[in-house]
Amino acid sequence: MQLMNRFPLPSTPAKFGLDILNRASALALLAGAGQTRKDGLTPQACHYFAVQGVLAQVGVTDYSLHAVALLHDAVEDNPGERGQLLRSEIARTLGSEVTAMVDSLTDNTPADMPRAERKALQLKRLSQAPLQVQLIKLADVVASMREGPAPYWTPDYAYAYLQQRGQLVHTVLAPSSSALVTCFEQALEQPAWQVVIGAAGRP
Repeated sequence: MQLMNRFPLPSTPAKFGLDILNRASALALLAGAGQTRKDGLTPQACHYFAVQGVLAQVGVTDYSLHAVALLHDAVEDNPGERGQLLRSEIARTLGSEVTAMVDSLTDNTPADMPRAERKALQLKRLSQAPLQVQLIKLADVVASMREGPAPYWTPDYAYAYLQQRGQLVHTVLAPSSSALVTCFEQALEQPAWQVVIGAAGRP
């Protein structure tokens, strides 16, 4: 399986900022190929670039962190052989530091595990992760919340999602960036989330 035919990259790890971003961007486009966000229309890669944009918005300048933001879900969104090949390409072209952070952000829990159990394990895993990983996860949460709830979610599911995201932010991720916590709170002010919060008389 020649994964990189569409996006051929040099074989040595990147050393310079723009080179890192170019390689990470190419891999992000490959990782998201043929996939969409929860609205069924937006290309999945748009989310990867949105997370990277959130980091830029709050002044993060470390190119390696921007690369990880672009690739934070690359392996998770491509289970099986394709995901392993993507991980190999990340390691080969971006080095061990970026790969380790991507690994820390990858949810490897079984797909058939109940959502509540998966999210509890995620909470524990991220609480033990380096601060830089927590920062990128917080940017991921902000980008997702800005999208609003999926059109097919039930009110109960949307509220449970919001509650879980809030718990993750305030109990684990908040120390990584107060600016991103503010972004998260601002995202909740969107009308779509306010409808969810106000449904069934919830406070």
